[in-house]
Amino acid sequence: MTLSTFKHLRFPFSILLAPVFFFAVSQTVPKNWISIAIAFVVLHVFIYPASNGYNSYYDRDEGAIGGLSTPPPVTQDLVFWSWGLEAAGIVAAFLLDYRFAFMLLIYGVFSKLYSHPRTRIKARPIASWLVVIFFQGAWIYSATVIGVESSAQFSFHRHLLPAIISTLLLAGAYPLTQVFQHEEDARRGDRTLSRLLGMRGTFVFSAGCFMVAGSSLIVYLATTGQEKSAVMAPILLAPALIFFLYWYVRVLKNSDEASFTNTMRMSVLWAAGAIVLFAMMWSKPASALDAELYLLESTAKGDSSADIVFRFHSKDSAAELKTVRETRFETNSGKIAAEEKVVFRSLNDIVEYTLDHRQTKTVVKIKKLGNRFEAEISIDGKVNQDSASADGDVLVPPMIIDRIQADLPILMDGKKIDFKVLIPDIMQTITFRAQKIRIEDGRIVIRLSPANWLIAAFAPPPLSFFFDEKTKNIVEAQGQTLLIDEKGKPFFSRTVFKSKSKQDGAH
Repeated sequence: MTLSTFKHLRFPFSILLAPVFFFAVSQTVPKNWISIAIAFVVLHVFIYPASNGYNSYYDRDEGAIGGLSTPPPVTQDLVFWSWGLEAAGIVAAFLLDYRFAFMLLIYGVFSKLYSHPRTRIKARPIASWLVVIFFQGAWIYSATVIGVESSAQFSFHRHLLPAIISTLLLAGAYPLTQVFQHEEDARRGDRTLSRLLGMRGTFVFSAGCFMVAGSSLIVYLATTGQEKSAVMAPILLAPALIFFLYWYVRVLKNSDEASFTNTMRMSVLWAAGAIVLFAMMWSKPASALDAELYLLESTAKGDSSADIVFRFHSKDSAAELKTVRETRFETNSGKIAAEEKVVFRSLNDIVEYTLDHRQTKTVVKIKKLGNRFEAEISIDGKVNQDSASADGDVLVPPMIIDRIQADLPILMDGKKIDFKVLIPDIMQTITFRAQKIRIEDGRIVIRLSPANWLIAAFAPPPLSFFFDEKTKNIVEAQGQTLLIDEKGKPFFSRTVFKSKSKQDGAH
């Protein structure tokens, strides 16, 4: 590799595109640190530098370009190294997920269409802006989620909004990277968006985009249980905003201030603030869910004075890229009736599960080993071993609400969803079907019952879950629980959820 080629690949400049990657990782529960490291290297060491190389090879700039103040003349090996880096990146991406690799292949195709003289999307102001902000924003965000998170967990509905925000964040930044290249772009005949808007127009346009993007980001964080990050966002991004305003005032007085140096200063401040913000969000805040359990029969009869029979408390915390969920059922007097603990990387990637059912003197300890759940079941001191298949979409009971909540947009469209639930004490997997029944008094009513009609015929009545129509948070559940009543019979409850910190998108 020649020194010229190394400079044109612009490896350091690729780091300025890292905020989207960090944002995507912050909104997932990754498989492990290795998946994060591989995805980061694939994007920032292979794919982005390859794209930089293509752009430099076809542009043959003589003036400053992004990340390079004095570009040397390009040599023939630049295009070969660009192809090589892209190929290596796509091969490495297959280590994580074939869809991740495919999305990077598509990214590379548009990178070439953007720069190649025959297509030259770069020469078209609106088209080039849309292509860049979409592929470096929403497309890379989605690809990153697929690459680092459990493949079964990618959800269009769950990740649509942050993907759009990723695009909005780039919408204002991209034109600013063109303000110092007007003469160079004019020489080549490229009518970029910045040239179309003019120097002052570029700053006004970018300011508007930044306002929309920043507001959207803060609202998204504040409404998804990431309130601390919503507070930190304006603080960490303030240096970039202050410099932007200072820079704009300088440009109004002297157009020469729209220089390569100031553009890079703005880019570095923005990228640094965003990376720190999103990296801080990798450590998920704990969330809690509390409820009171009433005898369903009493409340069904309209007994407003029905006593609380049990209390429920659930707490989530993060540990080494895994979520630890601990739930506890107590009698009204405070005596523990049952405890559950589940450790999972994502909704369908369970590591281990423990049930300590004090009422029945049953203890179940389950670990996932490959494609099997291996269990040790102790009933009144007698220990047995058992196992069950872990293939496919298998949940344990404490994760049912999360699954329904994640798929509420699908259920709201009238569609049904099926998923498997492992019944711990008997180590049997049953497929359940969730469907929307109605919306009443601002609450979405979801019914859950066995998908198999024969099992449903002999099973207890279906479970009903009630979600707030606005916040989409669980407010009530009705049906059989894992508890037993004072007569030793299954306890059917009306469970009223009293408080819930909003989901942070990790589950």
